[in-house]
Amino acid sequence: MATFLYGTGDGRVLDNGSGLGTTDVTRTDFELLGRYTLHGSKFYLLAGFRYIDFELESKFGSYRETSKVDVKGAELGFGFSQEITKDGRHQAFGNLLGLLAISSLDYKDTAGGNESTSGFTPGVDVNVGYQFWITPSINVNARYRVFVYSYENEATFAGVTSTFRDIALFHGPEFGASFSF
Repeated sequence: MATFLYGTGDGRVLDNGSGLGTTDVTRTDFELLGRYTLHGSKFYLLAGFRYIDFELESKFGSYRETSKVDVKGAELGFGFSQEITKDGRHQAFGNLLGLLAISSLDYKDTAGGNESTSGFTPGVDVNVGYQFWITPSINVNARYRVFVYSYENEATFAGVTSTFRDIALFHGPEFGASFSF
């Protein structure tokens, strides 16, 4: 099963050092999963590969910072699907996946900060939704997804090296298409 997502968003952000600001994000997310049915067609195991790229720009007055993050790694989890109609074309579904990945971060800010790092990135993806099967191998879907991952890297600013930890959280409705082969 292959899934592709592209989306943009904006919001407000609160930073301990910079105060209240705005943020804009663009995300591309590609997932290639194998599915093994455990019992009937209701429960299944999932395993595969995920690639996420997001670009983030935050502004606090005249201060601006940009980040480009790539996450690549393996996913493993399980899910279910339940037919809503007798013909099976309308289904409810849910998935829980764990992510074990490597991330890379390119960071720049208007104060002269410029950093490129990489590190281990664990995460969790939980989603529940509705899918309509157009053909036996193509469906369109609407889901609510919560995807969170954490990362830890070392960064050097003004000659001082420190370790930082952060959490990326994406959540909200998604509309897409999936292809089974």
